[in-house]
Amino acid sequence: MNTFQDNYFDFTLGSDLVLHYCGRRINSINHKYGPHFNNIYILSYICDGEAQLLTPCGAFELRAGQLYVLFPASGATYTTAPNMNWSIQWIVAEGSQMTKIMSLADLTPEHPVMTPRDPNRIRMLYKELFNNTMKADPSSKLMCVSLLYELFSVLAAEEPHPVANTYVSAAMELISRHYAEGITVGNIADRLSLNCNYLSKLIKSELDVTPIKIINHIRYDNAMRLLRHTDLTITEVARTVGLADALYFSRSFKRYTGFSPSEYRRIMHT
Repeated sequence: MNTFQDNYFDFTLGSDLVLHYCGRRINSINHKYGPHFNNIYILSYICDGEAQLLTPCGAFELRAGQLYVLFPASGATYTTAPNMNWSIQWIVAEGSQMTKIMSLADLTPEHPVMTPRDPNRIRMLYKELFNNTMKADPSSKLMCVSLLYELFSVLAAEEPHPVANTYVSAAMELISRHYAEGITVGNIADRLSLNCNYLSKLIKSELDVTPIKIINHIRYDNAMRLLRHTDLTITEVARTVGLADALYFSRSFKRYTGFSPSEYRRIMHT
């Protein structure tokens, strides 16, 4: 089954907040949307599937149970994971208060994705909005307005994004624990549900050094320790600090220290 449906809404109480329509897509395969250049907000809840969202602020991984926002005229696109069912519900809104409402929910172009604490409640609100926009009676129309404000109040009550130094602390902990597993900045950003470029900017701003340099510092400092105090081969040292390619390790180690691993070991043992 591959179902797409939009319910248009022709009722408004003013220009502060206008609901244009609700929609849903069920079990689409290999779906792509965008670029989004309309002057409207699209707020989508993911019922099933995975996708990648591309915005001017970077790339974000999407998965079931999350809510994401396409901001007006952002040019954002998303592409679903290959051969995977993609089911979403959405609302399309605009109005003079939308920017403020989104900021209250801590949804911004830099943070367009949210993982709600109570996804079932969010999903139910979307479902009720969808069902009521199918009806023409005044009571249902007023109910839609009420449900829309309830949805935004629930989103605004979610935990805000941690402050920058909390993200940096979490990133440093992940690097310390997992550097030997070949961790990358992208891996760290994914675990923290952040855009990779945004995380790099946070770390550079807080520590005045790039995350790549931090990873390399920890990796090669530990490599030097192993070369000084163990009999591990160069290949074994490389693997122990998270680099499977011994030749790459030797070249990068020399760039870092000024010596090849074998030269460094010989000097330390003389």
